[in-house]
Amino acid sequence: MWWKGRMTVDDLPDEVKGIFRSEVHRGQRNTFIIRLAVAIVGVASVLAVGNSNSATTRHIGVAAGLGALAFAVVGLLLARRQAYPFWFKYAGVTADATVVSLVSIASLYNPSGAYEVLLFPTALVLYMMFNMLTALQFSVRLSLFAAVMAGVQRGLIFGYCVQQKLVVLSSTSVYGVRAVATDDQVITIVFIVVSGIIAAWISHTARRLLLQSAQATVRKRKLEQTQDVYRRYLSPHVRDFAVRHPEAMHMGGARRVGAVLTTQIRDFDKVADQLAPEHVVEILNGHYASLVEIIFRHGGTLDKFTGSGVSAIFGIPTELPDAAGSAVRAAIEMHQAVVAWNKERASGSPPLRIGIGIAEGLVVVGNVGSSERMEYTVIGKAVSLSRRLRASCLPLDADILINSPVHDAIRGLYRAERLSPEATDAMEMDSAVYRIDLAAALANAFGGGVVATASTTR
Repeated sequence: MWWKGRMTVDDLPDEVKGIFRSEVHRGQRNTFIIRLAVAIVGVASVLAVGNSNSATTRHIGVAAGLGALAFAVVGLLLARRQAYPFWFKYAGVTADATVVSLVSIASLYNPSGAYEVLLFPTALVLYMMFNMLTALQFSVRLSLFAAVMAGVQRGLIFGYCVQQKLVVLSSTSVYGVRAVATDDQVITIVFIVVSGIIAAWISHTARRLLLQSAQATVRKRKLEQTQDVYRRYLSPHVRDFAVRHPEAMHMGGARRVGAVLTTQIRDFDKVADQLAPEHVVEILNGHYASLVEIIFRHGGTLDKFTGSGVSAIFGIPTELPDAAGSAVRAAIEMHQAVVAWNKERASGSPPLRIGIGIAEGLVVVGNVGSSERMEYTVIGKAVSLSRRLRASCLPLDADILINSPVHDAIRGLYRAERLSPEATDAMEMDSAVYRIDLAAALANAFGGGVVATASTTR
């Protein structure tokens, strides 16, 4: 049957339930608004044609209309609550059919009597209209209840007219004669019931579409929340690369050339010992936020947070025309940000200093982990070299150390000093190491220009 496979609200997530119930509540409120409008029009109509109706008809009609008006007002007042009482919607359907039946009974006291009640289409239209109105509440049971309620009441009125011999019955349809055909009345009742069944079908379809829409809305919200998380933890380049090339975001790797940058706060353990734990976390979060913003601005990809520093990749997964240069510019700006941050901090707080190592070379890049959780990262000689350069900043009193390929990329742009072979051997480096003259770079940066172009020494 058509109602099989009906979606059960209780089996859905709470967020979906909330959206669905909010829409149902809105439909109930709109139902009472329509009831209020119909009641006002009904009372006005009874008063407008009062002279053509009997006094009894007029009194019953006005009373029924005012009752419907009061019920609609009560329903709108209840609409201020999160939800109507469960039974109230069934009371509303009962009231709808009963008001129409009362108006029909009132018309029995008119000169045309039962013939007006059974042959005039007003009651039929009102029964069907109120049946269709139940579709706004997305309840199949309510629509079927309305169909039965209206059909039974209309049948009782017809039976009463026949039992009291208020009409003459005819075996066939007749027009222009004071008689009614039983078949016609049965068909009228069937139409009333069918209108409720149609409303039930509409309720079922609308309910299913509403639940699907609610689920889609929840999925969209979760996707937006996930994207927000991605914005915090992933470089825009990785995020965009994954969107454009989903087939590449699988477990596995590829060899690529890129520049790896790693940072570390010098003697952070000593700094942390002087501060409260929540202050330490606050410092790290502010520091990370500043560094990540700089990495993204220079086209880098955040690899991971490493204790008191970060690791970033330049030129991977999207190529950069000057990956090593971008990494150096990012490193200089990071130092500039730390200097500015130290000046803004309260006096008495220990200042921060960072060391940065940058190495360009061949790395293996890809997703590592499991099918449940993967991490986009790089491994290889350049990664380990970058970490050793960063670790050597403190003993060598350097701010930024770079390897030969990075130096070749920035030659003529930044002043750099080649470390002695003794220092290089102590670091277990198999290639030349250079220390960038950060003081000259920052002096020009704070002066309002770009970092000065200067010759490098070898």
